Parts: sequence; C-alpha cells; structure tokens
Amino acid sequence: MNKKANVGVTIILFLFAIALLIGAILNNKDKNVQDEKNSQSIQSIKEQISPYGDKDQMNKLIIVSGFDNTTKLSKPENLVSNKISKTIIVNGTITKGYLYVVASADNKALQTSEQDRFDDIYINLIELKNDNSSKEYGGHLIENRSLETPKSNSQTELLFSLANIPYLKTYTDSDKEIISGNWLKILDESPLNKTVAFSSTLKKGTIKELSIYYTCLENTDCSLSLKE
Repeated sequence: MNKKANVGVTIILFLFAIALLIGAILNNKDKNVQDEKNSQSIQSIKEQISPYGDKDQMNKLIIVSGFDNTTKLSKPENLVSNKISKTIIVNGTITKGYLYVVASADNKALQTSEQDRFDDIYINLIELKNDNSSKEYGGHLIENRSLETPKSNSQTELLFSLANIPYLKTYTDSDKEIISGNWLKILDESPLNKTVAFSSTLKKGTIKELSIYYTCLENTDCSLSLKE
C-alpha cells in the first residue's frame, strides 16, 4: 500500500473514531436525561405513596397553630394559659389518619440529646365518657418513632399514624416504657374527646401547628371539629 493510501485509511479510521465518540456522547446524554426523568418519577411516586404525601389528600382538623409556652419541672409554668386544651367532636367513622405536629424551641429544631431532653411535645387525648368519667391516652411524643418527615434546623415535623402513637408517660421514662396509643379507636368509639398539649422545654417552645388528618368510612360522611 502506498503512502497516499495509508493516509486515506488513517483519515477514514479517524473520522470513524470521531463518529463513534459523538455517538457515545449523544447516547450518554440521552441516558443521563432518561436517568434524571426516571429519578424524578421515582421521587414523585415516593412522595405520593409516603404518609407525608398521603396526608395532603385527607380531611384536616387544625387543633392549634402558633402556640408558645415554656415549662418548669416538666409542667407548663401557667397550667391554664400555657397549655392547649381543646374539645374534639367526632361525627361518623374515621378509617385512617395521622397526628401532625410542627414545633420548635428557641426557633430551632427540637433537641433530643440527653442534656436537652426537655425538648419534646406532650399531648394527651382524653376520652370523655357518658358517666362523666374520663381516660387519658398520651404523654411525651417519641420523635425518633415519627414517620418520615422533612428535616430542618429551624423546626421539627412529627407525623404519627393515629392507630399507633408512641409516647412516654414522663420524660424520664426509658425506651422500654414506650406506650403505643390507638387514637383512631378512641375517636371512633367516643364522640367527645379532649386534647391537652404543650411544648415540654425550658426554652421558648412553639407549636407552629398541631393537626389531625383523617379519612372517612367509604361512601359515608364523617368530620372532626372543635367545640366552641
């Protein structure tokens, strides 16, 4: 093969290599675009089926928002004005729901380390019976037992199934003493209940929102409302 033929073959091979490179780049770009689309789709599906996303399709009762208090010896300093006390009226049958809390201490997320263990939320559901007796279900909510929620340095979001709300009776109880409260059962069995709640912290505690999300028995109406 003469010199000119060698040069021609070299050019052809060079052009072929460039074509392969361009093809690989385009294929990789398409793959990256497709991977990004797949990732977004997966994230969208996860958000739709996760409890945090699921709640937004439900009915909602806001029990309180923008409530501030502080505690001393694990109790609100003023037992009358420094705690939330609301009566919940139940109509119909609730089949599913969540307890949702957004809270902060000194405008920061709740601190749950050993030296700051006062930073939690105390909440009770009190079943009011026809004979004027009552029974309480609740205590200090367990943050690390919450369903998945967004993380932030400025606030803490807690989400619990109404059928399984984990709590400690006192903040000094150990993890072995965690109790699970089935609020869904109580709300369905008792048409009148009372909620008592407060931030358990030596700092300025703020409950930005305390709500219940819920769904009704299929093809029926139900409602949760606050007694005026």
